[in-house]
Amino acid sequence: MRENDNTEQQISDMTTSKDEKSNNKKPHLRKAAGIVWKDPTLDEWPENDFRIFCGNLGNEVSSDILANAFRKYKSFNMAKVIRDKRNNKTKGYGFVSLSDPQDMLDALKTMNNKFIGNRPITVKRSRWKDREMNSQKNKDFDNFLKNSQLPTKKFRKFKKIVNNNAKAKIPFPLTYKFKSTLQMGMDIELLDMKFVSSLSWYVYFLVMFGSSGLISIIDYFVLQDKDRSQNNAMDNLMATHNPLAKPPGNMNNIPDLRKFFNKKKEELDNVKYEFLLENIECELLQKWE
Repeated sequence: MRENDNTEQQISDMTTSKDEKSNNKKPHLRKAAGIVWKDPTLDEWPENDFRIFCGNLGNEVSSDILANAFRKYKSFNMAKVIRDKRNNKTKGYGFVSLSDPQDMLDALKTMNNKFIGNRPITVKRSRWKDREMNSQKNKDFDNFLKNSQLPTKKFRKFKKIVNNNAKAKIPFPLTYKFKSTLQMGMDIELLDMKFVSSLSWYVYFLVMFGSSGLISIIDYFVLQDKDRSQNNAMDNLMATHNPLAKPPGNMNNIPDLRKFFNKKKEELDNVKYEFLLENIECELLQKWE
């Protein structure tokens, strides 16, 4: 009786130790979009394995069919097709676990676009560890949020420089060759070409384009007997930049309407003609009869 009691105690101790080990396992806490949750499905998979994502799976592919396709690799552990809990249909993807990294590389090369069921599957390395709460990706993201004030300070300084030196903003993009013309005094290499510096604004836009009236007054008093339309540099410059603008007509050359209508009348007279083969079909039929 004592021996039976001892064996029962040993068995109970073994079960309790297993339960304690299972309870001592770290739960798989996952994090995405700022939400943390416990994922018990990851407890089924072996630790420190090399997992493969299998996509484009048909509804006919089960976990056993997927496992049979990867059993040729010696370090194969398990395979699972992810299904919807409501209708038990596949979500179109599954996972395969391997223990050897070399087998994983071979599977990524040979199993990609292989037919399993009715479709060729797509294979790539699973990144399930990136969603672990203590993953390097989440740590980097948390550090970025903590240090997010640094880039905002730099952006504020940059915005202050641009606001102090930029006078206007062009609503259409320009090429890089206009940078020296439109951004004088702003030595910012990556600044968008839409911004116009205050120095360029006063030099080019106000002085050059705004002084066209003053230039026309000077031309009027200096070039009284000459054709000012040919010597106005600003008008010529604007005409070259606007190819759709019509050239100004000379008011002295008024066309003679009588000559114009006589010429059109002669052209219409030349258009009148007599067709020699008119009604040729009827004449041929009469001759045949």
